[in-house]
Amino acid sequence: MTGVDFQLDEDILLLKENVRDFIQKEVDAVAEQIEADDKIPQHIIEMSKELGLFGLSIPEKYVREKMSLKKRQC
Repeated sequence: MTGVDFQLDEDILLLKENVRDFIQKEVDAVAEQIEADDKIPQHIIEMSKELGLFGLSIPEKYVREKMSLKKRQC
């Protein structure tokens, strides 16, 4: 029986580093505002999209162009 390899591949390590940098440089600066307003500023949302952080839980093979998430769940 072989052991399980728990090493993260380079893509995951790069994603982890990019997310950490984004949080430290952009989100931490407005964290109190986010808490007070209970709203994420639009520029943070846009930057998150640019980093590819939206839809991480949806496997790419299930994503179809021009189809809303609600339609995909049906």
